[in-house]
Amino acid sequence: MLRIISFDIIRIFACLCILIIHFNASVSGYDLFGNFVYNNGILPNTYFNGVYLGNIGVGLFFILSGASLQYSSGVITRKNLKQFYLKRIKAIYPCFWIAFFVATLVNFMWYRGMTHAAAEKIFISILGLDGYSMLIIGRGYEFYQVGEWFLGCIIIIYLFYPILSNALNSYPKLTTLIIMLMYIGGVQTFEEHWFFLQFPYFILGILYVKIFKNYPKVYLWIPTIVMIVIRIIFNDYLHPLTIAIIINWGLFLGFVSFFDEINIKSDIVKTRLAFFSDLTYPAFLVHHKLITLLAGLFNLQVFPYRYTITLFIIYMILTIYLSYKLKKAGKLLSSKLFDA
Repeated sequence: MLRIISFDIIRIFACLCILIIHFNASVSGYDLFGNFVYNNGILPNTYFNGVYLGNIGVGLFFILSGASLQYSSGVITRKNLKQFYLKRIKAIYPCFWIAFFVATLVNFMWYRGMTHAAAEKIFISILGLDGYSMLIIGRGYEFYQVGEWFLGCIIIIYLFYPILSNALNSYPKLTTLIIMLMYIGGVQTFEEHWFFLQFPYFILGILYVKIFKNYPKVYLWIPTIVMIVIRIIFNDYLHPLTIAIIINWGLFLGFVSFFDEINIKSDIVKTRLAFFSDLTYPAFLVHHKLITLLAGLFNLQVFPYRYTITLFIIYMILTIYLSYKLKKAGKLLSSKLFDA
């Protein structure tokens, strides 16, 4: 299938946002209220007047996930429903299971022990839902090692994607209205990480590929600029998630507008971008455990900026290397489990 270069670039940028924010968190430490203790970060944690860098990375991933699924899978019918879910399972779980197993062993040796929780509680971790469950309902932390809240959230959204995609393809206006009403009704009541509050990201991605991609870009930028102006004027009255959606849509549109316009033609550049884009999911799995262990080797109270730069370089090199190895191992396990 033909790759979209701007999608690869967005995926790499979004991954870097996540890698940077978790690096900052690990070298800065947390207090009892979840605030950073030391100013040891490589880059600032917020942009665009208060938007958290982690929310930028995750939001772009959500938009890109909706766009990529619409581009690669289109409308899901009963005939290809099984194939759609099998493809998602193959894309997510082999790498996740390997990362989880290795991280558990490393954790055991590093800290000389492991949880004494009941063994059956490991199943929520095997499903990749522990980080999300821990955040939303305070359960699932017993065997939690890799994956973050984002993984569990995206898995749940994938379960709903066939319904969401079919509804958007059949009744785009009505479906968009219903999703927005659900969002407006829930954003002030529910914790902002609930999966259905991420649907606006997904439908923006789906609608971009289905409808907006063929529009002249000016037709997209005019309402986008209006939303950004509204955000600036009413910033103090908007929910942080609403602000993040506006900013992330503007960033997404900016990336696709710019890179579609310059039209990269170099095969070498395209190949390199595709290579690093394909490493983003394995990197997402390995990076947080890696930097947590690395940062634990230092006294963060005495941590000059040259230490920050040096450790960040080491962290990035190791993340790329481990991601490459995990990707290869994941492909091998996938072929053994699903292609035999």
